[in-house]
Amino acid sequence: MQSPETWQAHLAESKTQFKNANHLAYVTLTLLKENRLLVKILTDLHQSAVHLIKAYLIYESAQNKIKLTKDPMKNLNLFIESVAPKYMANEEIVTIIKILKVAKQHKEAPLEFVKRDKFVIFNNGTYETLTADSIKILISILSKAISAFPVKT
Repeated sequence: MQSPETWQAHLAESKTQFKNANHLAYVTLTLLKENRLLVKILTDLHQSAVHLIKAYLIYESAQNKIKLTKDPMKNLNLFIESVAPKYMANEEIVTIIKILKVAKQHKEAPLEFVKRDKFVIFNNGTYETLTADSIKILISILSKAISAFPVKT
């Protein structure tokens, strides 16, 4: 069994990455108007979401409510099916999944480019576009998921 410090460390890191993404989206991006920053913001949101998922899983495991495995995909499914519905609205769960999906597409994409106010990711014959507004929506919803954590630190 993992110590409570571990979930607290993941929650703190999730909040740190979230604050970085929030600052980049609402301050830096507004000042610089450089849409390549959207990728950095997405990366920070992805890290925040990953640490948040780990915090929830370790917290639930420490409470003996779930049993974690060594398989990250099984743990992710456990989070989506069992843990997240206890604490989050469906919109928040869907947003976390979307952040993970888009970050994976970005990592695997053979082609990415900036066009006007959009960052376009082309992967497996499909396009995913990021705009400042779409990123700000992800930030807003991820904020709710972080706030929903059962223990306030």
